[in-house]
Amino acid sequence: MALMFSQTIQYGIGAGVRIALVPLITATPVLLVSLIVVNGLSEYSALFGMVTISGGLYVGWLGWKDLRFNGIAVSNRRTSSRPLYSGIMVNLLSPYPYMFWFSVGAPMVFKAAQSTLSDAAVFISGFFIFVVGVMIVLALLVERSRSILEGTAYIYTIRFLGGVMLLLAVLLMRDGIMLISARAVA
Repeated sequence: MALMFSQTIQYGIGAGVRIALVPLITATPVLLVSLIVVNGLSEYSALFGMVTISGGLYVGWLGWKDLRFNGIAVSNRRTSSRPLYSGIMVNLLSPYPYMFWFSVGAPMVFKAAQSTLSDAAVFISGFFIFVVGVMIVLALLVERSRSILEGTAYIYTIRFLGGVMLLLAVLLMRDGIMLISARAVA
């Protein structure tokens, strides 16, 4: 997101939108691999429970960071003028997409698939539409006003979303504990 902000400020909305589209390119292979690996773990409910709990801890950590968010300092330093390449490299080299899909995303896809495969497809599609859509909207906001990044409404929105993420973390950890407990009972 910081790269998207920086590229939008320095090179305009086109660069920001290209960065926003990066998850569609980089997350697809990570998603497929994580689904294969996590599917192999699904027979081992205790191990799957531990993965789910680690996902809850990860989401909780992100939520905690967002609760402590105090704003962003925007830099005017010139960087790469190839935003798509820069975004792909940042995403591929960042541990966060891998951590998300292995510990949170793939288990949620399998949980949704227990109902129907279309529920899993809706989750994946909704995730990408939401992530890319939010990034594009943020790029548009950055393009229109630099001050939005330092405003109190933005800070409180991020903090609110941090609280929502903490709630999701608790639910994920509860699901993980239930999976471990189910294995102990069996």
